[in-house]
Amino acid sequence: MIKKENQHTEFKQSWRDEFLKTICAFGNTQGGILYLGVDDDGTIVGLENVKKLLEDLPNKILNFIGIVCDIKIKKEKALEYITIKVNAYTIPVSYKGKFFARSGSTTQELNGIELQNFLLNRNGFAWESLIEDRATLKDIDTGTIKRFKELAAERFPAASKEKSIVNLLEKLRLLNKGKLTIWNNGELSQKLTIEKLKKAHSSYPRNQLIADVFYKASYIEAWGRGTIKILEEFKKAGLPEPLFEEDGGGMLVTLSKTAITHESLLRLGLTEREIKAVLFANEKGKITNKDLQQIAGIQERLAAMELNELVKKGVLQKFGTTGRATYYTIVNQK
Repeated sequence: MIKKENQHTEFKQSWRDEFLKTICAFGNTQGGILYLGVDDDGTIVGLENVKKLLEDLPNKILNFIGIVCDIKIKKEKALEYITIKVNAYTIPVSYKGKFFARSGSTTQELNGIELQNFLLNRNGFAWESLIEDRATLKDIDTGTIKRFKELAAERFPAASKEKSIVNLLEKLRLLNKGKLTIWNNGELSQKLTIEKLKKAHSSYPRNQLIADVFYKASYIEAWGRGTIKILEEFKKAGLPEPLFEEDGGGMLVTLSKTAITHESLLRLGLTEREIKAVLFANEKGKITNKDLQQIAGIQERLAAMELNELVKKGVLQKFGTTGRATYYTIVNQK
């Protein structure tokens, strides 16, 4: 049995020419492997006419897509199957005049704006960096700018009067349940990943012209250092590492003042009910047996067992012995 399908892996029980779209998509994304003779759950079912396919497929791929793939016959428990390894290409790859790309474990045809951006990117450009020589200041719609200023005036005056930073951030819809979230349109360069942002990396500005202006104005101290500096400052302050995510075609950064999050508690191996208890104690400052009964919908005896288990795991500490006066707090909090 082979691993599950994903952006770089596709399973097919037999060959059909329409699968050339998948090969094209692999070439346009980050490469991948197409398995023939494997069903959807990764189980090897075997393939007929293996040798003939091995002769036909290289020419078919070259004639229709114009690329060369690494095609091999493999065998497991007397069952033969084929792997077609596709490298990522820096030039656009098409099939019958159409362009395809991988999105998760699916193959999608590129159209409209997506296709324009893809072709620009493959040729070393981005639409933001293109200069329209025919444009003048007269092309700017002053009505749109005026409306933008009106909307900003409606939104910010009430917020600007806030003395509390927390209330200000909440009114600006940036703060939710103790977490500061900032989203900005624009995906990462294909040459970068979230993990690469956390260590020394090259910079790939989306708009070279604007980036150059900010650099010359000293708003950018060094290329490729922004995320690293953020991580360094949070570490100095004893705060948990910010969470960087690609979300909805943009970058989402989540900042938290506490290291106690659902994700961090999952990594500790806590159950969902235990996580509810810890998050409640963290938010309210403490948790009682009755609190856990209400939030988890369990009986008193089970709630006591759950809380004592969290004490054993070193997550909670207990104050009091028995009765209603007993409560629990996060370790080192009182």
